[in-house]
Amino acid sequence: MAGYFLGKTREEMVVLSLASTTVIIVHNHPSGDPKPSTMDIKLTRDVMAASKVLGIDVKDHVVIGVGSYISLRREGHMAQ
Repeated sequence: MAGYFLGKTREEMVVLSLASTTVIIVHNHPSGDPKPSTMDIKLTRDVMAASKVLGIDVKDHVVIGVGSYISLRREGHMAQ
């Protein structure tokens, strides 16, 4: 499956796979703390709004830390 990485900073990093109807955003926090930042939450909502226009469903945004991760969907940050 081919994919594209868009953006130059962690906050701008989004991966879209060719011919996808769903996407999961995943990135790490080099600090090791997976707690989503304000920018992570904003990026998620912006991507969800843009992808809706394209008919792409954003299933989750996962932030990876040292030995743990956080799902923004599970944490309630992806309500539409």
